[in-house]
Amino acid sequence: MIKITGKTHLSFGILVGTAVVIYTPLGLTSIIGVALGSLLPDIDSEKSIINLKGYNIAGRIWCLINKWTKKIEPIHNIFKHRGITHSFVPLGVCIILFLLYGYQIFLSIAIGMLSHHILDLFSPVKLRYFYPLEYKIGFFKFNSIFEKIFQILFYILTIVIFIKRFV
Repeated sequence: MIKITGKTHLSFGILVGTAVVIYTPLGLTSIIGVALGSLLPDIDSEKSIINLKGYNIAGRIWCLINKWTKKIEPIHNIFKHRGITHSFVPLGVCIILFLLYGYQIFLSIAIGMLSHHILDLFSPVKLRYFYPLEYKIGFFKFNSIFEKIFQILFYILTIVIFIKRFV
């Protein structure tokens, strides 16, 4: 099965984050928030970048969120991959948190999650963006050669945008 890798999500997230910093009033740290948000939907996958080689970052984050639990249970053991974390629910939560508290990091993470969802439209697996509804969306197909080309293109565009703005 052809899938979009975390490297592609990250490269696109960095591109989007750079554009956000240059074309909006959000600060430079927004690049980090958008890059993180571009990886977060895959927190439910044991093999994702966000769960770097067994460091169980997802489980640690989950534990911070759920301080009342005494057991560290990785998120990929709790949620099915491409389930709720690939829906608009977490994105909506980030937007609501931004509107309530005004912290730009929530908006940056939401933008990164949206970039992840956009790339996943190129996945052969249709996703439940409107979870818990069963309605699935997926339009395009992506293959590994085009994915590598897009990764390189995303990084080149990031550099071009950055140079155009700051040089």
